[in-house]
Amino acid sequence: MLEIRGLRTFCHRYESSPELDLVEVSHNGYAFLPEPVFHLRRVFYFKPCVWLIDDVLTGMGTHEFRLCLNFSPGRLEPVEAEPGNFTYFGSREQIRCVSLLSKGTTTDVLEGQTVPKGGWASYAYSKKIPIPQLIYGKQGAVPVRFLTALYPVGRGAVELIDQGKTDELRLNIESSGQRWDALLSSDRFEIEKGAG
Repeated sequence: MLEIRGLRTFCHRYESSPELDLVEVSHNGYAFLPEPVFHLRRVFYFKPCVWLIDDVLTGMGTHEFRLCLNFSPGRLEPVEAEPGNFTYFGSREQIRCVSLLSKGTTTDVLEGQTVPKGGWASYAYSKKIPIPQLIYGKQGAVPVRFLTALYPVGRGAVELIDQGKTDELRLNIESSGQRWDALLSSDRFEIEKGAG
């Protein structure tokens, strides 16, 4: 018998301007678990080249969490002396992938693997090609948070001001010479244009 779970996605906020785009969405896809989990994701695009992805997982209990980032065909290499940070070498661009809350975070890279299965893309029926897949993982009691920045090497930067907090984060963002100051908490955010 097919069980209907009542899966819902919600778009809480969407804004677009010449300098910044943002979307805040959530889903209840894990509400069926004996100890339910709810996922809120905020994606900020600081134009012209910095993406910030804020994932907040709340609910009840202890869980294993995996955040998967799939890249187009290319090469993914760890950044020396920066745990959790990688550089993607694509055909046209080098992209830095930075885990800003790396404490307690594991990383794994899959590419065209069958055990465990991962690192594949399919662009047509019955055709698949290997791609780099970066997996950030955490295990623990909710709430759990991932904060990931993506930007072209040499054209962007994101700095977490207070490394000790996860409930309220202060950041400095630079995107091709433009600067922003951001405050992100689990239920609100503030972004101001910085001096520069």
